[in-house]
Amino acid sequence: MRKNLQFLLAILLMFMGFQSYGQGAKKYVLYEHFTNTGCGPCAAQNPIFKQFYDANTDRAHHIAFHPWWPSSADPMYQFNVDDNTKITQYYGVSGVPDMYANGARIGSPVNASASQLDAAGASPIKIIVQQSMANDSIDITVTVLESDAVGTGNYVLRVAVVEELIQFSGAPNGETEFPNVFRTFLDYNLPIIFDGNNQSFNYKIAVDPAWKADQIYTLAYVVNSTNKKVLNSGSSLDGAIDLFTASNLNGNGEDLTYNLFLDNYSQSTVEYNISVEGEWPSEWTYDVVNNGTTYDIGRSPINVVVHTNGTGGIGRFQFTMTPMDGSDALKTSFIAVNDAKNLILTKSTPSPSTVDIVSPYVNGLEYANAEGIGYLGYDDFNKAFDAGYLANSKNIYLSIGWFFPAMDDEMVLNLQELMDNGANLMITGQDIGWDVLSNASGANGTPLQQNFMKTYLNAKYIDDGSGASTSFKIEANDPLYGGISGSNINKIYGNSYLYPDQIEPLNSNGTTFLRYSNNNVSGGYWYKGSNYKVVYLGIGPEQIVDTNVASAIIKTTKDWFDGLISSTNFESAIEANLLGNAIPNPANDFTTIKISEEYANGLQFNLYDIKVSVIMSQSITQGQNKININTSNLKDGQYFYSLTDGDRVTTKKLVIIH
Repeated sequence: MRKNLQFLLAILLMFMGFQSYGQGAKKYVLYEHFTNTGCGPCAAQNPIFKQFYDANTDRAHHIAFHPWWPSSADPMYQFNVDDNTKITQYYGVSGVPDMYANGARIGSPVNASASQLDAAGASPIKIIVQQSMANDSIDITVTVLESDAVGTGNYVLRVAVVEELIQFSGAPNGETEFPNVFRTFLDYNLPIIFDGNNQSFNYKIAVDPAWKADQIYTLAYVVNSTNKKVLNSGSSLDGAIDLFTASNLNGNGEDLTYNLFLDNYSQSTVEYNISVEGEWPSEWTYDVVNNGTTYDIGRSPINVVVHTNGTGGIGRFQFTMTPMDGSDALKTSFIAVNDAKNLILTKSTPSPSTVDIVSPYVNGLEYANAEGIGYLGYDDFNKAFDAGYLANSKNIYLSIGWFFPAMDDEMVLNLQELMDNGANLMITGQDIGWDVLSNASGANGTPLQQNFMKTYLNAKYIDDGSGASTSFKIEANDPLYGGISGSNINKIYGNSYLYPDQIEPLNSNGTTFLRYSNNNVSGGYWYKGSNYKVVYLGIGPEQIVDTNVASAIIKTTKDWFDGLISSTNFESAIEANLLGNAIPNPANDFTTIKISEEYANGLQFNLYDIKVSVIMSQSITQGQNKININTSNLKDGQYFYSLTDGDRVTTKKLVIIH
């Protein structure tokens, strides 16, 4: 994959006001955030979310509620005890920080991601909020437009007054900036019946002396009270022009088409520059249809066609329109999936403000010359699976990092079906076992997820791990990973948050190959199921200090998944003696390795360096009984040599000292 950025010609948009069309309207993601000035983790996690949100205000809304714990003295809770309590109890929030995206719990605010924005799609309604201030009062109009058929449900309108930024220096947790703080509800459960007509609601409120008037805005949203899902939201801070993709995902074809829409709710003429950026295979190209056209209707279509040119992978595209007048840019994103043989699956699409849990896998798979590399967040994975785009995904790398909840049930069911059909799985992260299998207070594992870990992964959770486990070693004689060196473990989630899971296989069908150096307990194993293979690490590759070691582990995993190396040792006594010891060992300029000429015909000899890169390969012929290696040009260090028949392998160590 490569990062791409291309600029296209400017286009002129001449809009004549909003009309009601099919395909719906742009759907914002509403993040309802529960936090408190006495919450230590909030101080660490909230700024990460703020960085993400500030970069995506054109696609999301945010409102922060303050419950009564850990500090009931929180001034933002005290300002409106009743409403803060009401919304906290509505969601059943029991700890902070906590967050909901369009009514669905995502847990930690650092779990807010681009994948949630990408997957939002279209809404059947558009909410326009207009606000004006006169003297010490605010006039507000909320208009709900029906742009498509609304499904059945018990819908209510909520209208909230929000303060964009509160500066407060007395927070016990050390936070000083509190963005988008909830102040009061103007309506909380106002019933709305959708009958095809637009509806408007008017409010007039006095400016409270505790507010900074220039920071006050209005947020309105429609909720299906039956399932708590947010149908759409609107803010008085929103721009007048919307850009959105009705369907952000397409897959498995030579030409993949995406329909983008521009809607305007005012009368204006604006000139834009278009840019397309993202990551996609270097062989892919795209066309923007209607580029350079002048539009003169309320809704303007732009079509983007991605040409995969017979190459597998996943492409992530961001289409941006930057106004020439300097106003805020418009953005929408879409994803192309084509023959993704090596699929990296993440809790959420990584944002620049969080730890990068994708790049270590990309680097390792590119080191292995893998084909069809790409990554998806859970939401997009589930959509792509349901659409049938992942039938050719044979190797799945589930990179959970340190996110909670670690899994969701829909993702697990889809993984099970892929594995039943022969897909292999590598799963990594420092608290997966604790979250799914421990049954500890605060853990999130469901019975389905626990059964998946035990039945499909053959996993046994032992302990939450120790902050003293700051390094690991690889079993030298492991038939797969033996020969890869150990590494230190990086405390990338904070010095106080190192919990490398102690996990091991449930039974002897699995093999431990990675152990933490401080206590020699199991931190990683491989397991061969009925028709699939599993590798499970209690840390993530992103935590491995030596990036070459991380790449070597991923490369070896991919090679095992694809049958390029085998986990089965030669079993008979004759085969066990097939490969002799190198003499001399350590070697200087030359060494000789004896082999059994009776059984060696048709085997392959390989010499590897510490990174598991093949530096010498030789086919064994009839009657050959030794292999001579010139070591004079090889660097000092540890090497490994093996014989394999393509299914089985036997390996030994060689040391070179000049």
